[in-house]
Amino acid sequence: MISDFFAEIITEISIYSVLIPITFGIKGFELNPFILKAFLIFLCYGAVVDIATDFIFVPTVFFNSYTFVQVLFFTWFLYKSFNQPKLFKPLIFLMAFWVLLYFFCHFILLNDWKINKLSSLFDTVAAIVTSFIAAASLVNLVKDEVELTKNPTFWFCLAVFFYTFCTYFIFSFVSNPAYREKLWWIHNLANIAAYMLYTYGYWVAIKNAKSK
Repeated sequence: MISDFFAEIITEISIYSVLIPITFGIKGFELNPFILKAFLIFLCYGAVVDIATDFIFVPTVFFNSYTFVQVLFFTWFLYKSFNQPKLFKPLIFLMAFWVLLYFFCHFILLNDWKINKLSSLFDTVAAIVTSFIAAASLVNLVKDEVELTKNPTFWFCLAVFFYTFCTYFIFSFVSNPAYREKLWWIHNLANIAAYMLYTYGYWVAIKNAKSK
């Protein structure tokens, strides 16, 4: 277990490292495909939530809804990465499932969630399902792509898989809130790694556009 000092440093790096992929996303905004432009907007939203949380220590509806927005966006993004219109109906079903599960977890199971609680049930299910979809998306890309590393979508899907898979293990195997808080630095490291993969994905997109 690392010290609280180093855990705090990792937390701060995790919060502000989002500015790196945002910078690259803005730099190549006009050259990026639509899904990467949408991802930039999502990253900006996440940056606002994380940086605001760094200064405001009492969670609110805005902060607690981040996981909900995240799982909806990841689900849509991964659907687009498959590039298979036949998956539209499963997408709608899964989106509806997230809405119902979020409502059940946060408005029925947790009456005081607006003040100081998050739903570990929703977070865990979201991480598990998203990691499996991201893994399937990676398999699909590996199957169809010859030059996989030159596809920016691959790097984004890899980042989503890595982040959600690491989060899944934290939420699933550490049920005690005190221990989970002590191990949260692992989540933050996964978050930093995901931001670096997003950054590389944007760099690949810029490089591809300029080579045409």
